[in-house]
Amino acid sequence: MICAHTRFDSGVCGHYDTAPMPALRPDRVDVDVLAAEGASVERRYRLDQLSRLSDLLAGPGGEAIARFSFAQVAGSVASCELAVEAVATLKCQRCLEPYEQPLASCVRLAFVAGDDAAPVVPEGFEAVPTDDGRIDIDSLVEDELLLSMPIVPLHGGGTRCAETARPAVTETCDEPEPETHRPFAQLQDLLKH
Repeated sequence: MICAHTRFDSGVCGHYDTAPMPALRPDRVDVDVLAAEGASVERRYRLDQLSRLSDLLAGPGGEAIARFSFAQVAGSVASCELAVEAVATLKCQRCLEPYEQPLASCVRLAFVAGDDAAPVVPEGFEAVPTDDGRIDIDSLVEDELLLSMPIVPLHGGGTRCAETARPAVTETCDEPEPETHRPFAQLQDLLKH
């Protein structure tokens, strides 16, 4: 509880059950300052706490490690190299059993003030718009993990699930193809004369 000796916003004196103001997010960072310093940042995330990713998981647990290396490129453009690694528990769409899928991504990002600043982005970098020079690195990590997810989660080769899978049926036809009738084939001969 937080003690309030004066009337704040509730109109009465007394105790608050929670803090009156939410705490600032620790992973909302100023990219210009970090790039100027050449900072390296490492964060660990529980996969089930990433809201957009948690619905795709087959079970709780799993951890992602994200490494940011900030720098300035092309003069004064703030950038970073982001490497993300994780092992997610997904549901195989062939046997519907959970399995562990390694996820990895490495991307080079250049931070820009808005969409019209995209032409200043050096080649090989992806443009990321900032909000007054600040970004939420949690969202960047979650974006990269989502992009590295398989479209259809399946056990890899050499597993019981993959060995029992039936190959796609390809029909072979022993009948010869019917002869194609070309009604205008003789027209070519007539045009030559």
